[in-house]
Amino acid sequence: MEDVQLIVESIQSFVKRKVPIRFGLVPLTKTTAALEQAKVIYHLLDAYGLPTAITYLESVRLNSSDYPLPSPALTRY
Repeated sequence: MEDVQLIVESIQSFVKRKVPIRFGLVPLTKTTAALEQAKVIYHLLDAYGLPTAITYLESVRLNSSDYPLPSPALTRY
Protein backbone atom coordinates (compact mmCIF):
# COMPACT_ATOMS: atom_id res chain seq x y z
CA MET A 1 0.00 0.00 0.00
CA GLU A 2 2.96 2.32 0.53
CA ASP A 3 3.85 2.00 -3.16
CA VAL A 4 0.29 2.77 -4.21
CA GLN A 5 0.27 5.83 -1.96
CA LEU A 6 3.56 7.01 -3.49
CA ILE A 7 2.16 6.70 -7.00
CA VAL A 8 -1.15 8.33 -6.23
CA GLU A 9 0.22 11.27 -4.26
CA SER A 10 3.61 11.99 -5.82
CA ILE A 11 3.29 11.06 -9.45
CA GLN A 12 -0.26 12.32 -9.75
CA SER A 13 0.93 15.78 -8.74
CA PHE A 14 3.16 15.84 -11.84
CA VAL A 15 0.23 14.83 -14.02
CA LYS A 16 -2.16 17.40 -12.53
CA ARG A 17 0.38 20.21 -12.95
CA LYS A 18 1.08 19.01 -16.52
CA VAL A 19 4.82 18.81 -15.91
CA PRO A 20 6.43 17.52 -19.13
CA ILE A 21 8.30 14.59 -17.64
CA ARG A 22 8.60 10.97 -18.67
CA PHE A 23 9.01 8.28 -16.05
CA GLY A 24 8.54 4.57 -15.77
CA LEU A 25 7.32 2.27 -13.05
CA VAL A 26 8.57 -1.26 -12.59
CA PRO A 27 6.32 -3.43 -10.45
CA LEU A 28 7.96 -5.70 -7.91
CA THR A 29 5.63 -8.64 -7.61
CA LYS A 30 6.51 -10.80 -4.64
CA THR A 31 3.07 -12.40 -4.36
CA THR A 32 0.45 -13.60 -6.81
CA ALA A 33 -1.88 -10.85 -5.56
CA ALA A 34 0.75 -8.23 -6.46
CA LEU A 35 1.18 -9.79 -9.89
CA GLU A 36 -2.56 -9.67 -10.52
CA GLN A 37 -2.72 -6.01 -9.48
CA ALA A 38 0.18 -5.19 -11.81
CA LYS A 39 -1.69 -6.85 -14.68
CA VAL A 40 -4.80 -4.80 -13.90
CA ILE A 41 -2.83 -1.55 -13.89
CA TYR A 42 -1.07 -2.36 -17.17
CA HIS A 43 -4.39 -3.23 -18.79
CA LEU A 44 -5.98 0.01 -17.59
CA LEU A 45 -3.02 2.03 -18.84
CA ASP A 46 -3.04 0.34 -22.23
CA ALA A 47 -6.79 0.30 -22.81
CA TYR A 48 -8.00 3.47 -21.08
CA GLY A 49 -4.99 5.68 -20.34
CA LEU A 50 -3.28 7.18 -17.33
CA PRO A 51 -6.29 9.00 -15.78
CA THR A 52 -8.23 5.74 -15.45
CA ALA A 53 -5.25 3.90 -13.94
CA ILE A 54 -4.71 6.71 -11.41
CA THR A 55 -8.42 6.68 -10.52
CA TYR A 56 -8.21 2.93 -9.94
CA LEU A 57 -5.14 3.33 -7.72
CA GLU A 58 -6.91 6.06 -5.73
CA SER A 59 -9.87 3.76 -5.13
CA VAL A 60 -7.54 0.94 -4.04
CA ARG A 61 -5.77 3.28 -1.63
CA LEU A 62 -9.03 4.61 -0.18
CA ASN A 63 -10.61 1.17 0.16
CA SER A 64 -7.53 -0.68 1.39
CA SER A 65 -8.89 -1.00 4.91
CA ASP A 66 -12.14 -2.47 3.56
CA TYR A 67 -10.33 -5.04 1.42
CA PRO A 68 -7.09 -6.13 3.05
CA LEU A 69 -4.58 -7.96 0.91
CA PRO A 70 -4.30 -11.70 1.49
CA SER A 71 -1.66 -12.86 3.92
CA PRO A 72 1.51 -14.43 2.46
CA ALA A 73 0.49 -17.81 3.88
CA LEU A 74 -2.64 -17.78 1.71
CA THR A 75 -0.81 -16.86 -1.50
CA ARG A 76 1.56 -19.83 -1.46
CA TYR A 77 -0.97 -22.15 -3.06
